[in-house]
Amino acid sequence: MEYAANGDLFTYLHSKTLEETQIRSWIMQILYAFIYMHRMGVVHRDLKCENILLTDNYNVRIADFGFARFIDRGRNPGADTPCGTLTYLSPELLAGQKPYNPVLVDVWAIGVVLFVMANNSEPFRDKNIKEIQKKQMAKKYSFRRSNMRSRGLKELIATFLEPNCNKRTKLKDALQHPWIKQVYIQMPEDVVEANSSNRPILNSKPVISLQSLRVPGFRYQLAAYAKTDSIINEGFATLKKK
Repeated sequence: MEYAANGDLFTYLHSKTLEETQIRSWIMQILYAFIYMHRMGVVHRDLKCENILLTDNYNVRIADFGFARFIDRGRNPGADTPCGTLTYLSPELLAGQKPYNPVLVDVWAIGVVLFVMANNSEPFRDKNIKEIQKKQMAKKYSFRRSNMRSRGLKELIATFLEPNCNKRTKLKDALQHPWIKQVYIQMPEDVVEANSSNRPILNSKPVISLQSLRVPGFRYQLAAYAKTDSIINEGFATLKKK
């Protein structure tokens, strides 16, 4: 298991205001990770800044798969059990929609993480769940003036925090957003390979099979990844220590 030498993103943001170049690098890593997971039929369902770990090279690692599950890779991968952390839950979850699409729930949570990286605070906070949902549906969130965020970044965040789940951005579309593409970041070869194939790296068998989808509940699966050191992601822009 790889050691996350720089802790979790939630703690890191307590004392740091990120530059947009760093936000771009980290959100790209998160997007590629979730595109790969969803392609393999796995949804996380509890993404939050506390579950994003930072390696020695300041690359991100997604952690805590306690609520993760296998899903059908069809167009309607429905789920019935609501789970996650309140301030990261999507409007359809707060409304009690069943079944819900867990892929789109992950997309919403990624948007909340992106907002927190840009604003050092969560977009929708209230002790009352109904009030949170009202703010979500009204798209009632604001950015700190002191952080001076670009219009492009704000527009990208809005595509994730879309209350209508059917209009919410797709992860591959997010990678093509002008704010993402305005700066070229070289993708590590193994990341490109993982996202251009339906098969896990270094393994000829699919992670999800028809047999595994029939198994009730979530079972841990040993990773076929041979390398887990941060060096495999050194092609991403990283934050240099000061």
